Amino acid sequence: MENAESALKTKLKQLEKAEVKTDQVLKGGKQSTIQRQLTNLKKLVTEADNARRAVEALKLEAKVSDGEDSKWNDAISVKLGEEDSYIKTLEEWLANGKMEAENQEREEKMQFEINFTRRR
Repeated sequence: MENAESALKTKLKQLEKAEVKTDQVLKGGKQSTIQRQLTNLKKLVTEADNARRAVEALKLEAKVSDGEDSKWNDAISVKLGEEDSYIKTLEEWLANGKMEAENQEREEKMQFEINFTRRR
């Protein structure tokens, strides 16, 4: 069980570092970097959740109940929920960037058509 708990602690530490990185990446504003961070963050959240469930299963199997199981599990669920908020922020940033690019493309196409029509 110690190995599983250690793996979970490592994943939670990685998530904490990912939060800082996410803030930095958003400030940088580069689409490819933000997309990569989104992919990495989703993967880390999944790995942390899998590690949490592995520890929970081992505790159930060993019938370890110290009265803190619910609090422990709830605290990790809260942490994963925070990470979901970061994921949502990254997804929204990417969606807004895509929409802005599409609007710019439409605007350029309209300007081209207007200029083309005037030249005739």
